Amino acid sequence: MSKQYLDKEGLQVVADKVNEAREVSAGAIALAEQANDGVTALETAVALYNSYSFDEKWTGGTWVDGKKIYKKTYDLGTVPSTSSTSVYCRIPFDVDFETVVEIKGIIVPNENATEAQREYYSIPKPPRVGSSDFNVSLKIKLYNNVLNLELETKSDLGNKKAYATVYYTKTNN
Repeated sequence: MSKQYLDKEGLQVVADKVNEAREVSAGAIALAEQANDGVTALETAVALYNSYSFDEKWTGGTWVDGKKIYKKTYDLGTVPSTSSTSVYCRIPFDVDFETVVEIKGIIVPNENATEAQREYYSIPKPPRVGSSDFNVSLKIKLYNNVLNLELETKSDLGNKKAYATVYYTKTNN
């Protein structure tokens, strides 16, 4: 095998090719990191949206006015049995909100519920067709100078527990 020697121009061509390969490699690494960051950001956003907490959390989203949307889940406790009148489970809503974007909830069986009582309901839940049974709703309203999150029902939902998640923007943010 014979040895080949490069002149000054030949060495410069090799050096340029090495530097170009380094730049391409660095660019490829940067693109891979950005793609990985994009996946991480998407996974984080999905996790925030699908996670519930009794602590206030930023959802990762914004309302139509550009303000951040936060959410907080409340344990409304056991839903009282009722006859024909509405029942309210009141809890203080301890957030200085500007706009309530959405309120949703769920009613789940208590631990001591019978098999027949082991049903889950989303809130709000409209009445059955032709009946006022299972009319369940959530609202936020001022009551005795305290902002309250209220569960209203005209149904017997004894042996059930309620949770509500409120999505909102804040006045100071």
